[in-house]
Amino acid sequence: MKQKLAALALAFSVTTGAMQAAPASAQDTGVPSASSFSSSEQGSSAGSAVTFLALVAALGGGSLWAVQQGLIANPLPGVIPSPPRPSPAPSPIPRRGDCSPQAFNNTLAPWRDSNQTVVQYCDGHFAWVSQSQTDWRVPFEFDGQRWKVFPRSGTTKTGLTQGCYNGIELRHRGASEAFISRIPICTPDEIGYSP
Repeated sequence: MKQKLAALALAFSVTTGAMQAAPASAQDTGVPSASSFSSSEQGSSAGSAVTFLALVAALGGGSLWAVQQGLIANPLPGVIPSPPRPSPAPSPIPRRGDCSPQAFNNTLAPWRDSNQTVVQYCDGHFAWVSQSQTDWRVPFEFDGQRWKVFPRSGTTKTGLTQGCYNGIELRHRGASEAFISRIPICTPDEIGYSP
């Protein structure tokens, strides 16, 4: 940290011209001259230099603080550490659908105002819903805002002819095994089949 402050102070001094080379007449040649400073003048000069360095250090520290707070652009990115980037906001938890029978009645027009809607399975993402005393069963998927009827992938060829669904596709979409076990799954030759 001190090295970075010293580097900043040096850069500030060089850019403002605060540090200048001593004139040739004042350089030490080993021979005393009449223009040499007395010891009291040298003490006062040293005090001024210390005051100047303290001022430069304070300015450097203030600049460092301002850069680290993101208040000013970093003039020396290799010397002054930039402020840490804010961590991304956590992703919102995906919304879950309402599993009440009324939520599904509102999705299918023929079911509006039905008092026979039975939710056989619902986890907030997938649902298997039927009308009691009928064989009308419908799978639903919640898209984050509303329930939608999940499209069938084909039709069964054996037993009761009914719509069937692609188990692999359902797993890729995040359906649970509890949901998949309740609905008719197509065999490979039933996918795309529609009599």
